[in-house]
Amino acid sequence: MTLSTGDLLAWLPHNLAAAADALAGTGASLRALQDELDDASVIGLWTGSAGASAEADRLRLVHAMNDLVASTACVVRGLDVAAEGAAHARRVLVEAMEWARAEGFAVDLAGAVLDVRPPSPDPHAVADRLRRHHEISDHVEQALVAARHTDEELAGLLGVVALGLVDGGSGRLSGAATLGTREGERTLLTPPVGGRVGDWNAWWWGLTDGEQRRIIALHPEWIGNTDGIPARARHLANLRLLARWGTPTAGLRALQRLLAAHPGERQLLALDTTGRDLRVVLGVGDLDRARHVLVVTPGFGTTVAGDLDAWDDRLVDLLARSRALDGGPASDHAAVLWLGHAPPQLDDTLVPGRTVLRDDAARSAADDLAGFLDGVDGSRADDPHLGVAGHSYGSLVTGLALRHSTGVDEGAFLGSPGTGTDDLGDLDLPRGHAFHLEASGDVVGDAGLFGRDPSFLEDMRHLSTEASPEWGTSGGHGHSSYFDDGSTSQHNLAAIASGHPEALVDDTGPPSLPDLTREGLWRLGELDARLEDLLARHVPAWP
Repeated sequence: MTLSTGDLLAWLPHNLAAAADALAGTGASLRALQDELDDASVIGLWTGSAGASAEADRLRLVHAMNDLVASTACVVRGLDVAAEGAAHARRVLVEAMEWARAEGFAVDLAGAVLDVRPPSPDPHAVADRLRRHHEISDHVEQALVAARHTDEELAGLLGVVALGLVDGGSGRLSGAATLGTREGERTLLTPPVGGRVGDWNAWWWGLTDGEQRRIIALHPEWIGNTDGIPARARHLANLRLLARWGTPTAGLRALQRLLAAHPGERQLLALDTTGRDLRVVLGVGDLDRARHVLVVTPGFGTTVAGDLDAWDDRLVDLLARSRALDGGPASDHAAVLWLGHAPPQLDDTLVPGRTVLRDDAARSAADDLAGFLDGVDGSRADDPHLGVAGHSYGSLVTGLALRHSTGVDEGAFLGSPGTGTDDLGDLDLPRGHAFHLEASGDVVGDAGLFGRDPSFLEDMRHLSTEASPEWGTSGGHGHSSYFDDGSTSQHNLAAIASGHPEALVDDTGPPSLPDLTREGLWRLGELDARLEDLLARHVPAWP
């Protein structure tokens, strides 16, 4: 059927629920006739053909009563499900329209979302607004899809009942009611194909509570790795998927041990066993409610089997530092270890497409990270303060992911061989919210392999990794020191994650000699490129 936003807003789901309640009373009265049906039996009391005929009539009545009771129970259940489904669909639409009004959009009767604010000159604000426009549009669209599903399912069920196709069996009336109730369940609305984060989130909230539970139990693969689905639902689905594996790999065993050691304290947000290395996204804290969320992407050589416990410890320590700086409740803070990709390993060094010396592996991972980041924001009714921290090769993955609009508020690059760009304007970050940390003796941070050395990117804020007497923190040295507990770099990450820029410790020292050398070579290369361009444009037949 054709359904408009005006049609859905006019729906009164409580009327369906009231009809179900009234019909449920009729069903109870019918089931109460079981004793009369039992007492009407003539077996052993009336013999001969007349007795047999009477018993046959009674059995026909039993079958008819069973079908009637089953049909009644079927309609009761169908009305209840339709009432809940209609209420969910209508709520998704109403909330989307309220969201639209608050953001300066308008929703017309056909469901189109119109931007009524003048455009902003800020590219970051433009990208953020377009993402909001998509999210609101997706919620309106999926609300109407859910409403149509509710209408079509109820109409189909009532048609089946009207044709007398509900079989109540030949047992007791209570059993017939059970059969009818089962028949009254509607088919699950399948997920949107090729949808965006907003589509998936609105699809999920358009389902009834019972349907959400059924999907977690029966189809966890639909949502376990799906961006836009609430974190708790993804976690429960992935636990179901984890339980399906037979003989676990080393990575799966490490994951199972960690989850068992911290019951209810971790969220398994993605699980992918299809590649050479296990891919996992693990949350520490409650991503559905935390006001501050930091997503950390490790780099070269990291594996679930070998490094999961160590990274989990680092995030726990970092969250403790963030909470201490913020002073709010522990529930305000969450962190995510994003290993939704397979970082290059040492034995990949000479393998095209996987080597750490090229950006191929980072580019293939960046879209997935961008989708996850967009989903953190898109899965919630509010807008969390969202930060990212990429370490080593993970900083390249992070930089490439931030070329998309993701809703990220803060970006930190640690021991970075490059962010994949020569211009921070390529990254969808608010100006002044990109941070660079490079410890002394970090040869990877001096490499400058992927775009301009971050030490010299314009608008990049450089933070200290040296000891800070003011904060009582220690200095760090080398490529693996950034998350050391009690270090200045950890303190700076905590200040970024918790939204306390006043607590940041800036790097006031000169760039390292390798950085200066790399920058000199970069400037020579840039000068050479400009010279080539001038010659090509002004010297005939050049080159």
